[in-house]
Amino acid sequence: MNRGSQRGEHEQATQETYTLPRNWKGVLSCFGQALSEEGSSGLASTYEMLTRGPMRFRAALRAIECVFPLQRVVSMGAEFDARIARDGLCEASRWLLTDSGIPWKAEFPEVGRELLESGPLVIYGNHPSLATPFILAAVLEHPRLGYISSAYVSKLLPAMVPHLFAVELIRHQQVRNRPGSGAAHLVAHSLLADIYERPSREIARAANRQVITNAAKHVTQGGALVIYPAGGGKDRLWYPGIGRLCSELLQQAEHTLYLVPVRVDNNSHSRVYCALSNKRYARRRTRRLNRQPVLLKLARPLPFEGLEQLKDASSQEIAAVLQHHYNKLFEVRGKRQTERAIDEALQRLRKDHHLRLPLFESGRR
Repeated sequence: MNRGSQRGEHEQATQETYTLPRNWKGVLSCFGQALSEEGSSGLASTYEMLTRGPMRFRAALRAIECVFPLQRVVSMGAEFDARIARDGLCEASRWLLTDSGIPWKAEFPEVGRELLESGPLVIYGNHPSLATPFILAAVLEHPRLGYISSAYVSKLLPAMVPHLFAVELIRHQQVRNRPGSGAAHLVAHSLLADIYERPSREIARAANRQVITNAAKHVTQGGALVIYPAGGGKDRLWYPGIGRLCSELLQQAEHTLYLVPVRVDNNSHSRVYCALSNKRYARRRTRRLNRQPVLLKLARPLPFEGLEQLKDASSQEIAAVLQHHYNKLFEVRGKRQTERAIDEALQRLRKDHHLRLPLFESGRR
């Protein structure tokens, strides 16, 4: 029997075993259904099915793998989700970082470390890669650690749902999160946009407001909440969500709460994707990047009372004040346009609310 007839019999047997789509639109529909019903484990099964399907699908997957390590991402995601359910988020995150081969370390503050594992906290900082939340989860052993995250994460990792306060990204936020993160991240976002069905803007806004209220209640009841006010990628003007959260807390809080600024350096989407890829160029780049470990810096907890001056400020103004403090704390230099927007917000607050800076004592330790 020649090779062509063997291949034909194989494809025919595959099609009898699996319900294979007819075109790429059907492939995306299969991925979307798998994501909705089973999360990462469903994506991994669908990927495996397609690798045994027609040549055109295998060729498309190979083209994607040249840029984005889709197979490794979905297979690790399925294993990670199972480990969260079995071992908890902290242990599962440590496994994830070890298995990906990315070296990392954490710098703790000299004062207030015990609060990081027990107190009611709002933890905020940059989000340079998809590994950022799990670096923090691997370090902090807080029993009630929660995240404000994009809603699709709850679909990818169903076992993380108890830790998530899921918000839907509005269209302009999706666009902001794409540029400048590299080809692999662009492919990842494009695939996700095609397989994840988002609600309308009106429904998303109403749902997100309720999520912020629930997240604030989580903190006032002794939980720790992580929020990434700039979204994913590089430093930019912060979204007002952290301002809305603080406004809610200023109204709800009856006990002492703490703010914890954090910073992750030597990390990027590109570094994570290279670590997960089996391509030769990616392995070479990973060896070079791994000379510097990913560094998580945690500042000392700041008493929430420092925000009392901002009780009547807008959400965007509160976000601008926190970003101003964060940039000084970690010596971050933002874009000129971002710095100008922050300065304008501070000037309005000085004029309208008689804002006095600094809100907190200086110094990270």
